[in-house]
Amino acid sequence: MDELFIGVVAPVGVDYAVGLDLLDSELQLLGIGSVRIKLSSLIGQVPGVPLVPSSMEDDRIWRLMKAGNEARVRLSDGAALAKLAVLSVQENREKITGDATKPAKRTVYIFQTLKTPEEIAFLRRTYGDAFILISFYEPREERVTSLAHKIASSKQSSDMDGERSSAEAIVKADEKDGEKQGQRTGDSFSEGDFFVSTSNREQAASAIKRFVQILFGHPFHTPTVDEYGMFLAWGVSLRSADLSRQVGAAFCDKEGNLIAVGCNDVPKAGGGQYWPGAGDARDFQRGYDSSALEKKRIVGEIVERLKGRGWLTDAVKDLPVDRRLIDLLGPGEDPILSGAGINNLLEHGRIVHAEMAAIADAARRGLSLQDSTLYTTTFPCHVCARHVVAAGAKRVVYVEPYPKSRAKDLHDDSIVVDSHELIVGKVTFQSFGGIAPRKYGAMFRMVDRKRKDGMAVTAAPTSEKIKVRAMPAHYIVEETLAAKALSDALANLKE
Repeated sequence: MDELFIGVVAPVGVDYAVGLDLLDSELQLLGIGSVRIKLSSLIGQVPGVPLVPSSMEDDRIWRLMKAGNEARVRLSDGAALAKLAVLSVQENREKITGDATKPAKRTVYIFQTLKTPEEIAFLRRTYGDAFILISFYEPREERVTSLAHKIASSKQSSDMDGERSSAEAIVKADEKDGEKQGQRTGDSFSEGDFFVSTSNREQAASAIKRFVQILFGHPFHTPTVDEYGMFLAWGVSLRSADLSRQVGAAFCDKEGNLIAVGCNDVPKAGGGQYWPGAGDARDFQRGYDSSALEKKRIVGEIVERLKGRGWLTDAVKDLPVDRRLIDLLGPGEDPILSGAGINNLLEHGRIVHAEMAAIADAARRGLSLQDSTLYTTTFPCHVCARHVVAAGAKRVVYVEPYPKSRAKDLHDDSIVVDSHELIVGKVTFQSFGGIAPRKYGAMFRMVDRKRKDGMAVTAAPTSEKIKVRAMPAHYIVEETLAAKALSDALANLKE
């Protein structure tokens, strides 16, 4: 095999080092070497970005976050650290082969850890199919507890509970930093090609072993029920023409049989949702998002009432209405109501959410959802969650978090989030684990399974049977161009 490139996304508090050690062990069995490139160690290469160490864990993490943000700001590039990592790839390749443009055989470069979607997009664009993204996860509560313990230990304190607020703040900032060019691990996580929990070492070892075997040509690994169900949900999500996002949902029975599907889009008379063609009245046909317009109307009404009661300063009350709304809601940098509850209103859109569309699909055809599993590409909003509970689902599996959802808070009597086991009397919401839909076809496509004499082949993965490849001639050129542009940008900062 030629080179392989693996990106790592891991929310803060996840013990991803365990996962990487397990990955290294499986690669070594196939005679494949690995080179780890730690992106945070490259930040110091950006002029004017000090990287000051700290012995206190919380202070150390905050300083790294701030430095990473500053590096991206100074280079005006959300993928800046990934581009620095590509420079490191060339340096390591030269050490191995003697030539930065000569690929190193049976070598995997591991980028740890990626924090922005721009980094991921850049690496996918550069390395094509030879780039694979692994998303490591653990339940949020476990991550906060683990981080609080590390913070307390770094301060030689036994008051772990006293450090939970600090740990919570770090976890929240890691998910989505509000700073300019801030890291967005929450958005990056859902881009994964393979998802694996490191909460249980034995289970993680089994999942990573299977992943490596599939990647390197094991002929008899087929999709799990969860992988199949999420692939169905992802497939139906691509039908959506919603202006904001694509979400897909699929209800399956305990054997993995499909019951009903739905995506987020506008309903049509007679049942279901619009397909392209005559009569299509989806939002893009009208040219606007009714939910966004209604939020503007509500905020505008509130401002006018405040103005009428004399609650606005002269400078504000004399501004044109459109200017007031821009300052409050955007577009533009740092709108006043960014993150406010008004942005979480869900009821004024024309679309049917994917989960509700799937429930309606089942109801229209007289199919029961009792004890089913819902596979959804995005965590359900609180409106859909209550209907999923009422429909009788036993389990919900999701990929992308949805911070706006208040399902856990509003329905803690009926649902439990991120439990490792099914809980009697509760609907269990679990993060997806396994091969992601985007790699489903590449990983599970058929390879040779029998010899000419009709006997099954030996299930022996090898480095030469790798299922994803890219042309070195292409990615070496992409690397070189990116490295040149970055070197020029760094030189300009030094002047």
